[in-house]
Amino acid sequence: MSAKYLLDKTPRYLLDKAIDNYTIAHVGVGGLFAIFGITGLGALGMAIFWEIFEQPMKRRLPSLFPISKVDTFGNSFFDIVACMAGWTIGHRMIKKKRSMFTFKLED
Repeated sequence: MSAKYLLDKTPRYLLDKAIDNYTIAHVGVGGLFAIFGITGLGALGMAIFWEIFEQPMKRRLPSLFPISKVDTFGNSFFDIVACMAGWTIGHRMIKKKRSMFTFKLED
């Protein structure tokens, strides 16, 4: 089964607006997770929790959100992917910066 087949058979409403103006904010949040020392698994768990928690919150308290429309599955999925991309970038930047200031003493 190919990815094209799955995309052709997936209802459009699940993939509409998969990436929106707030996707970049999720990248930033992922980067902040890395800066604050949250593990990759922890960042993934919090991103998934938020995407699940966000849907009922948008229904009950729409005034808290700039866009109160409930996200599609595709949008929630790509928000999680964006968060993890941000975490990966942040984690690599921190790791690289640490290695710049690590000196190896020769024996």
